[in-house]
Amino acid sequence: MCSETATAGGLPGSVKEWEVLLKQLCFSTLRPAGDWFKAKDCLLFDRWPAAVTAPKPDHKVALALMRQLVNMRAGETVTIEKLTTAGIGAEIATIGVENALKASMAAPINGVTIDSNTQLELLKAFKSPLGPNQENFKMFAPAGAQKLTSDIDTATGGINSEIGVALFNTKFREEMKTKWEPATVFDYNVYASD
Repeated sequence: MCSETATAGGLPGSVKEWEVLLKQLCFSTLRPAGDWFKAKDCLLFDRWPAAVTAPKPDHKVALALMRQLVNMRAGETVTIEKLTTAGIGAEIATIGVENALKASMAAPINGVTIDSNTQLELLKAFKSPLGPNQENFKMFAPAGAQKLTSDIDTATGGINSEIGVALFNTKFREEMKTKWEPATVFDYNVYASD
């Protein structure tokens, strides 16, 4: 999560001493959700819930912890973006196969059923490469700042941006071992193109 020592980041002692607190703030079950907004409340405004049992830092240290959390958000979301980009082709193929199979098993519509040749063509269409001017999914540079109070908004593009956003959220939950979306945990919002 953070570096071994935090003297360079403005924190006294080892960051491991503060990791328990950061995890309680962002990933805990102390509240209905571990979240970025509660972390900001605690670290920036000194509004701590009674359920946080870890030692609470003084305000200067709390600001340094928030900076560390902002840096962690940047690093973790870059990792999730790479995993999403690497996995988008397989995800699209999987969805294409699932849709083709669902269509082939569906009851005839207006007396028309999908024959095996059409099923095969549907499967090939989802596995074939895109044309030279098409792109499956692309995440654009995040809009927002590395400020302690800023959220991050990331737009996406490509013909499968909605699939990419869903995959990003899934990868986030898997990698961060949480049931919460990145918008809740890190105030990091990913949007599909229209």
